[in-house]
Amino acid sequence: MRKSFSLIEVLVSVTLLSIIVLFLVNSSFNLQKGYESLYKKESKTFSDYEVKEVLYKDLLEANEIFINSGRKFDFINLKTKNSLFEREGSYVTYTVLQKENRLIRLESENNITLPIENDKIYKTDFLLIKENLEEFKVYESTNEKKKDLLMIYYKEKSLTPTFFEIGLINTLDIRKK
Repeated sequence: MRKSFSLIEVLVSVTLLSIIVLFLVNSSFNLQKGYESLYKKESKTFSDYEVKEVLYKDLLEANEIFINSGRKFDFINLKTKNSLFEREGSYVTYTVLQKENRLIRLESENNITLPIENDKIYKTDFLLIKENLEEFKVYESTNEKKKDLLMIYYKEKSLTPTFFEIGLINTLDIRKK
């Protein structure tokens, strides 16, 4: 009659348990790395999606659009019904801060002129859209049948360019300088 396990039985069971634990730890480590990699890709995609969504809504609901073309960076000034800060009607400006190469979105109840006057700066909301831009351009369609079509193009350093088209519903007076 046996009352306990032999030393060999205990060693075999401890060895098997150790192998199983190592396998589980390795699997969870690989799962964590995969999740982090997927999260990084997803956050970049989501960020680009947000940029497109904000620009799309601003331009789609615009009453007036003014585009000032620069060599590498365009300046967009518009009056839109879309507001990120719960205003009835907003004046929105997209401009690139050239020293930092940051695309920013300015929103105010009043028409925005740069530089912003001291008495209007507290009524203007700023939103950082993108950093490390090499180029930000807005192109208007030259086709008469598709004259209400804009293409937005931007390129971040060390990344592939992003561009998308926006078909405007309202026939607008798009002024370009």
